[in-house]
Amino acid sequence: MSAWTDRIVELLPNTSKVRELMEKRGKYFYVEKEPRLNPELGMIVTLYDEDGYRFTTSVKNIRVPQLTD
Repeated sequence: MSAWTDRIVELLPNTSKVRELMEKRGKYFYVEKEPRLNPELGMIVTLYDEDGYRFTTSVKNIRVPQLTD
């Protein structure tokens, strides 16, 4: 088990496809598979939501929220 598994991340509206997804599904998702290198796409991560919707995106499209004091 990885430190990334089930971590909550926020999608960033970097592309039109991501903006469209955010409108339909929201901006917070859970990490299913940790970031990994894809020879064609670069660093990618697989995410999911409470409804079981899963997708893979570039790590450039996510942000890990930090707790504030």
